Amino acid sequence: IALQDRPYEPAQVLGLDTGIDLALLDADTGEVAPVAITHRALASYEDVWAIGFPMALDLAVTQGRFQHAANGKLYTSAWITAGVSGGGLVRCNHGDYELAGIMRDYVAFVRGDSYVNASQSTSTPAESILTFIGRVEGT
Repeated sequence: IALQDRPYEPAQVLGLDTGIDLALLDADTGEVAPVAITHRALASYEDVWAIGFPMALDLAVTQGRFQHAANGKLYTSAWITAGVSGGGLVRCNHGDYELAGIMRDYVAFVRGDSYVNASQSTSTPAESILTFIGRVEGT
């Protein structure tokens, strides 16, 4: 994994679930404080932020609104690009940021020979993340 104060830190894979596109890693993150995982469902049109590192380069943050949950995914209007998957979807709860999901993909349509971003992204919800962590810790 990459950290701000050092280029790369080795990580051990503790668990993997390709069905919900999650991996749990163990790495020395030093003094970096973790972001709490939310235990509350997102409200319709609640502000959210997609945070990631497209193509492992610069930090990208986009603001959007939660739209709905369906098929085990959260749908938002937070615009993302290729390479942001694995980043966080966060909400602000009384001044504290909470992880609401892990970015998965974006909805696109085909125009000619290329894909066009439809300004809708999906993420794995916090509830699924917490269930996954519980399964990994239980093994």
